[in-house]
Amino acid sequence: MLPSTTIFISILSLLLVASCGSVCPTYQCNVSLGETFCTIGMDIDGTAAAILSPCRNKSTFCDLASLVGNNAVCRFAHSEPVLYPGEYCRTGAECLSKICNGTCIGAYEGQGCETDDDCGPALFCGAGICQKVAEKGQYCNSEQKCDSTSVCNLHMCTRKGSLKVGNSSETPGACESFYMSEGGCVRGPVLVPIHNQTNKANLTVCPAEGQCAYEVKDQDSRLIETFTRDCVCGFTGEGKRFCDLGKGDVDMKSVYIFPPLRR
Repeated sequence: MLPSTTIFISILSLLLVASCGSVCPTYQCNVSLGETFCTIGMDIDGTAAAILSPCRNKSTFCDLASLVGNNAVCRFAHSEPVLYPGEYCRTGAECLSKICNGTCIGAYEGQGCETDDDCGPALFCGAGICQKVAEKGQYCNSEQKCDSTSVCNLHMCTRKGSLKVGNSSETPGACESFYMSEGGCVRGPVLVPIHNQTNKANLTVCPAEGQCAYEVKDQDSRLIETFTRDCVCGFTGEGKRFCDLGKGDVDMKSVYIFPPLRR
């Protein structure tokens, strides 16, 4: 499940970008919107804009389901269960399982289930009952699932991002670069630098042609492929487009850090 902040930004991005065509929306943060609203969308000189603000009352949350147009309001409690087993909760009404003990409680090993979401952490639903997930180094297949820190690679649960460049792999998730080519891990795509095109936050501002270039190299630094991607809108107050980082860029490594599995 995506963090609420990620969902919040994703929904705003889809709504606002869809409403403004190729022009990037602008964002303003830390602006007080009072007790009711946590986001307000508007049109400023033909450009979509959003004002984002945390809910003042710490007992409330920004209710994405309340979006009307581009506006959302702060609410006291979830009107429908939205939290999965293992997620922090305040009341049972917030949990899909209806049971809260600090975290939402799912079905235990051996108990009945219909989907993985019915089972507690470190369990999956197989043959109608909750079963333990396989751990790193154990056998896996399409029916026997790995724990959340691993992927099934060559029928063995392999820690995500643990295979060095040059190792054989059948899934990108097992590679430290999270990128593979012709059955092996290769270095992830790296953004080709553009001279004098970075801002104060070291983000690469979109070039005039509207696309950014990337390179992929093997373990011996030999060029495998090059490609381009369209620029993406940034969440700034300037409405500018930027070059997205490639999986091989240094600043992307922190994205692929996996916390230990909660049991």
